[in-house]
Amino acid sequence: MPTQEEKHFIVFHEGGSEEIAFNIKEASQGWVFLGTFHFAAGTNRVEQTDKGKGSFLTADALKWVKRSSN
Repeated sequence: MPTQEEKHFIVFHEGGSEEIAFNIKEASQGWVFLGTFHFAAGTNRVEQTDKGKGSFLTADALKWVKRSSN
């Protein structure tokens, strides 16, 4: 069962979508790595869901990092 400290995101990518959850109390300061995904050209997105038990949602930034396709 989700807790207040648990945050949920859905990453929509070339292969579909993936739900990711992490506990903010266990996360290090700074950027939280959600994973590596392949994105097609065009519109891509990450959504923060309301599955946690907290009374409000927060996210202050999203960082996209292009990696070489080795």
